[in-house]
Amino acid sequence: GFEAGRQKRPMSRVLGWTAVETRPYTPADVLLSFRMLCFFGLTSFQQIAEMLVGEIAQHGGDTALIELLLGPAAAHGIDLDAIRGMSLPADLSLLKAPLGGSNAIAVSGERSATGGALLIADPHLEIGRFPPVLYIFHEDYADGSYLQGLGVPGIPWLMMGRTRDVGISYTYGHADNIDVLIERCENGRCLRPDGWQTMRRRTERVKIRGAEDELWTYWDNDFGTIAAEAADGDLPCVRWAGLHESTARDVNAILNHPTCRTVDELIAGHRQMQMISLGAVIADRHGDIGWVHTGRVDARGGDWTGAYPQPGWTFDGQLEPLPESARPVLTHPPDGVIAAANESVDGMNGERWVNFAEPPYRLNRLRERMAACEAPVLRDLVAACLDEHDGMAERLAPIWSPLLAQRKFDDVAKWAASQPMPPDAKSRASLGLFHALHHEVVRALLERKLTGASAARILDELGGMLCFQAQLDDALALERPDALSRKDLQALLGIAWPRALALVDNGWAIPVTTRFKSIFTAGKLPAVLGFDSDVIEFPGGPTSPFQSRIMPFEGEAVVGGPAGRFCCDMSDDGGWYHVPGGASELPWGPGYGTGLR
Repeated sequence: GFEAGRQKRPMSRVLGWTAVETRPYTPADVLLSFRMLCFFGLTSFQQIAEMLVGEIAQHGGDTALIELLLGPAAAHGIDLDAIRGMSLPADLSLLKAPLGGSNAIAVSGERSATGGALLIADPHLEIGRFPPVLYIFHEDYADGSYLQGLGVPGIPWLMMGRTRDVGISYTYGHADNIDVLIERCENGRCLRPDGWQTMRRRTERVKIRGAEDELWTYWDNDFGTIAAEAADGDLPCVRWAGLHESTARDVNAILNHPTCRTVDELIAGHRQMQMISLGAVIADRHGDIGWVHTGRVDARGGDWTGAYPQPGWTFDGQLEPLPESARPVLTHPPDGVIAAANESVDGMNGERWVNFAEPPYRLNRLRERMAACEAPVLRDLVAACLDEHDGMAERLAPIWSPLLAQRKFDDVAKWAASQPMPPDAKSRASLGLFHALHHEVVRALLERKLTGASAARILDELGGMLCFQAQLDDALALERPDALSRKDLQALLGIAWPRALALVDNGWAIPVTTRFKSIFTAGKLPAVLGFDSDVIEFPGGPTSPFQSRIMPFEGEAVVGGPAGRFCCDMSDDGGWYHVPGGASELPWGPGYGTGLR
């Protein structure tokens, strides 16, 4: 397998140039890589959102602002005084929001034109780089069965794709599997309702290339972990619900995919996954389709909703997982279609499962596209994922236009109402101006309660828009008069309009235009040398099915969008794929830079 191939083949030139020391890749490395994949950019989103609530409260946010961002139900029971007394170590603010979500669609055999179940996987991750994050593979077995689809280097199993019998596609589920307690710490102890509890000090040695090793200190208690050298004061303690579950159980659920023959069998296996929240969309060769949410979500006691930091000295006992009967599951949908796009879901009995879902624009559009197809074929699923329709503009522009009374924005409102239309220069300009205005309206809204610097940190540095957009847009559509009146919205639009125009004039990042860059040259060489591509303009925007965005990260502009696609008709063998960028590390490798146009 992987390690045998490493021993037979010469060192990758890119790795050779970096002088990284290599060692055998072991099963322990596989599991560690899987745990990292589960957390960074996915599960970490929940931590970012809750820590942002803490920062907003500390920077002047009051109950009204918190309810605006979270919604009244999720904000219920919040203790702002306790949150304002919490110290925020810089270490816990380094992780940024993810770059987007993913799309997945399944159509039952009874509904499709071929009589076979149809499936498409459309993961949205970091793109704009050579080699891509994802790669395609096909694996044949001695009994004539096979495994094919999209994978991640170093993780030797299918991330999404199919066997002869079953296919699967994942979207990030946004289940609230992260909790933050505010721990009152003193001399290595933390306060509980029944007294002081001793914590465990843990030191990790971290190797730094070109420098001496560093020692990082953590304090663990029965709830989670505090990242702090000296555990004194009111400090955030982060708990990942699935962290201490069996990694092997999650991995076995994935590795058992080739042994499954039906939707029900694959759903049963995925019920065992506890570490990561995924929406698993499934199809089989019998024509059936299904969907299940993976991951562990805990039941919180009292008024705590899990959407914000909670005082630890009021916390009594351990959190227990919601019963398996609460797990969201769907089989045999009446209309024969399942679509997923990082949406909000509840438990089967109404349990709170998601606190920070993405807005429903992509999901609604995917469903519209499928509802318009009497007998879908694979091309219809692909066309739905390629759709550039902007549901947010369609929703908000007609409400904003009469309040703003600007002829230039009237053109934006006409574009929003006339979608879909050919993506010409005028419509692309309207897309960019609308999202610039939306960005600045949110900034103006935050500045009513926070300083300009605090609002900029939330929007421009930490990617906070994605955390709260679903609730914010309800207010900006005047559907929450308790949070935002028509008069207030008009005033905000007046503040935001000139800022939006300036943003567009100064190189606003929507629509996305970028070069695909080699991870070695980082775009520093001219395109003619073949390492990096010419400038490419991406279709769509942040809220279209073809979701694309650029976000700042540690001084770099990181591009997010569709990182690959795989689709199949389960009545036949095989599938179709597209990975923008090929699979090679250097221009003279096979397929380097393919699939961009």
